[in-house]
Amino acid sequence: MHPDATWPGEPYAGDGSLAEYFRRVAKSREDLSVFWRQLKGRASSRPVALLEYGDHQPNLLRTHWEERYGAGALASPASPAYLTYFQVLTEGVPADLRCRHSRPLISSISPDASGGGRAEPSPVYDYLLGMRDACASRFADCTFAGMKKGYFACRQNPAACATTLQTAMTRSGAAAGESQPLQALQTRVVENVPPPGLRGGEGRLGAASGARGRP
Repeated sequence: MHPDATWPGEPYAGDGSLAEYFRRVAKSREDLSVFWRQLKGRASSRPVALLEYGDHQPNLLRTHWEERYGAGALASPASPAYLTYFQVLTEGVPADLRCRHSRPLISSISPDASGGGRAEPSPVYDYLLGMRDACASRFADCTFAGMKKGYFACRQNPAACATTLQTAMTRSGAAAGESQPLQALQTRVVENVPPPGLRGGEGRLGAASGARGRP
């Protein structure tokens, strides 16, 4: 970004560092608008969905959060420090983003949006969606450790994703003491029922509230 470039309304704040932050935000918004117009121009032949989300907050300083929530504020995935926003822009595809949990994971919104656009998810996205539902969007404290390990294995070898997901679900259900673990977990995924001992409706790492989320 050119150091001498200016935008209407500058300076945006009396503090130099904060003014520079908002200056960069203004430029990035302009760049994103140009990019989106280019995508929309090709949408008649290639429909498009664009997911935008924030990766941090401008006041994300350790002292800021510790003063409000204690010394371990940033150590908890539930910390308000990780809340962010998201929006999905579409052109030429039906917008049907339905978050299954009150605080959806940012990592699950992209495959959610792909499904809403009737796009076929990749094996990795398909696994991610299954893990999202089985863990009720609570990856950070999900009791199904096998599913989290399986996700990384799936990313390394997408061809093995389906087998990995079934194996992880079976092992996770067995650990919960279920006589038919795979069937029980698959039923929970379809009906959106949290696993035993897991409360629904409260997100963790990567969660969102309304149009806010956790990266």
